[in-house]
Amino acid sequence: MHALCAYIRCIYVALAIVLCHGFFDCVIADQVSAVIPILRWRKNMKILFYCHFPDLLLASRSSRLRSVYRAPLDWIEEQTTGMADQIVVNSEFTGTVFANTFTKLHARKIRPAVLYPAVNIREYDNIPNIPLKARSASTDRLSGIRDCVGGIEGLSSGTQIFLSINRFERKKKLELAIDAFALLVKRHVSPSRSPSRSPLGSRSTSPSPRSAHGGGGGPRNSLGRSSSTPPVNSSGSSSSSSSSGGDGGGGGSVSGGGGGHPAGGTLHSSMSLNSSNLVHPGDGGLGSISRSLANEVSIDRMKLVLAGGYDPRLKENREYLEELRTRAEGLGISERVLFVPSFTAEQKAALLAACIGVIYTPENEHFGIVPLEAMAARRPVIACNSGGPRESIHQASTGFLCDPTPPSFAACMDLLMGSLDRAAIMGASARRHVETSFSRRAFGDQLQAILMQIVGEGGDMTL
Repeated sequence: MHALCAYIRCIYVALAIVLCHGFFDCVIADQVSAVIPILRWRKNMKILFYCHFPDLLLASRSSRLRSVYRAPLDWIEEQTTGMADQIVVNSEFTGTVFANTFTKLHARKIRPAVLYPAVNIREYDNIPNIPLKARSASTDRLSGIRDCVGGIEGLSSGTQIFLSINRFERKKKLELAIDAFALLVKRHVSPSRSPSRSPLGSRSTSPSPRSAHGGGGGPRNSLGRSSSTPPVNSSGSSSSSSSSGGDGGGGGSVSGGGGGHPAGGTLHSSMSLNSSNLVHPGDGGLGSISRSLANEVSIDRMKLVLAGGYDPRLKENREYLEELRTRAEGLGISERVLFVPSFTAEQKAALLAACIGVIYTPENEHFGIVPLEAMAARRPVIACNSGGPRESIHQASTGFLCDPTPPSFAACMDLLMGSLDRAAIMGASARRHVETSFSRRAFGDQLQAILMQIVGEGGDMTL
């Protein structure tokens, strides 16, 4: 009954506007199109409708009764949406879905404009840049918000993280972040650690991955390649030099043993750092930065944090959170994966400051506000190469667009972990990108231009 109740509330507001208030040049209706016929009672008042996503595609039809309940609402949605003077959507992706869903409107040549959402970039001004010196990363970067990080169980001011921000819902595919992080850990944890104890436990005194590789070829980084490894090239692949000893070898690919999978299978742990896992990367001006310039982050200091909206009253939220915990345990990384449901604004800022990259796992997301928030905080984003992120993330410049597979995500996580320089430069580029295209000023300018087209130059539409 949520949709019906929302219709009733919005219709009440529309009636109040028509009957109790003066004339408006234009009224903006958001998401619920059922109000448009009522607003039409006022002659010469223009209507702009903002469609975030067709509601009929979001509704459940798990039973015949629900299908019967939704049928009139779906019909109303399409009929009333077409009555607006102008329709805008939040992304080109949503525009395509709109055309495929409302086929009658598309046949009438109704084409929505795109009005991208915005973030308040000033909210992220106090989050420090990713430091270019690894030494400063453990102490200086959380200055002023260290207490907030310390208040999250399992984190300290010296911890560096990959951060996922999303609601605890199955459609967000948070297990992808866990599986990718498991591949990253398996590759970087030194095989010389004692087999009698978990390699994911407390910091070991055995050699680090950097020093554990034998053979020649000079000093070796955590991928087992020599420090003379060439930079990431313009196709996003890592050009590897031949080297003897170690397990890095040539070709820029790494692999390890499979971990236990909660579903009873085995997590495929091959992780390739070549263009087969990255989609249209481009070097975004980063080609001059090689992994040997690293400022690498030790895997011992890295954790994955899954934070986001959580309502204990919702069965799916409770079940999915438990499924994710079980998955991390089954992969042997439960001590490295932290869950922060329903975090505060202060905790969110602290987590963004502690992270070297934000992991965004939903596929075919309508737009996705989290990548904008991450980029406003000067953090690169790793996301699926589908939906809204294709329009907000510049490949290999402000983040990475990947296939929705653990090896693809893990490869990009490894690039950021291997060089804080790379992460910092991408983060700075991300901030500039958001300021230019997704700030409130940019949103206001786009909205005003659309409104002026609706009401004509004679209207006063100053925002």
